[in-house]
Amino acid sequence: MAGETGMMTQVQGEGSGADPLRSICIVGGGTAGWSAAALLARVLRGSGCRITLVESSAIPTVGVGEATIPPIFDFLRNIGADEVEFIRRCQATFKLGIQFRDWLHRDHAYWHPFGNLGVTINQRPFHHYYCRNLAQGHGESLADLCPSVALAEDGKFAFPSPDGNWPGGAVAYALHFDAGLVAGYPDAAIVALTNSLKIEPQDPGVLTDRAAAYLGTDQYELAQADLDEALALVPNSVDALQMRAQLFLENDNYDAAEADINRALLLDRENINTLVLRGDIREAKRLAAEG
Repeated sequence: MAGETGMMTQVQGEGSGADPLRSICIVGGGTAGWSAAALLARVLRGSGCRITLVESSAIPTVGVGEATIPPIFDFLRNIGADEVEFIRRCQATFKLGIQFRDWLHRDHAYWHPFGNLGVTINQRPFHHYYCRNLAQGHGESLADLCPSVALAEDGKFAFPSPDGNWPGGAVAYALHFDAGLVAGYPDAAIVALTNSLKIEPQDPGVLTDRAAAYLGTDQYELAQADLDEALALVPNSVDALQMRAQLFLENDNYDAAEADINRALLLDRENINTLVLRGDIREAKRLAAEG
């Protein structure tokens, strides 16, 4: 049922049991609402339970970065989603831990790594030895002893070994992705972000988010139009420059890609994503020249 101010989506299960749960209503869409609906639909399939999601078409989806922890992959498996496709279409990046800055005092940082911290020694947890080492005046940091932290601080990533055997302890990871791309993937995100632009037509952040959704559906001309407009509004947007450079790279326009990525580097010389993309562009340009 759809109207001017709201929309209901219903999922009907199959079969029935003795005094079964007949109906569940989820109020609100977005990442949380649609994730709940997807999981319940999967878990309760065949139960005869009807799942109804109610969301307002007058309230646009907020396109923000969604941070997760490692159980996100359990969730994706439980709803039957393809992990690789989810990562690709939701523009996800890998997350190896959480760093809390100014934790105890200004300029102090605390890492909460994913995965194990160190290894068991003589059947004793690693943190006992680490704390004793600190008490004895040694100054090793967690990055010296924890693969997740070392990789994160160096801006690198590697998939964990299937058997869990890593030097220094096991590595786990999660994802960081654009929440606007999750509810139905890019096609639904385009609709939601277009509705947002009806409210605020010159929002460079929403324009950049919609460009990402267009890229996810290979609509390059529309993506470039949004990025051109976003950069006209905010010429120093590193995110928009990176994305337009990626767009040019995918369309073999290496000179334009290089120009945008060089502008992004002038604005933020230590941005690891910009540096990696510049390397990709240079390699593609070299291969094209050789071929």
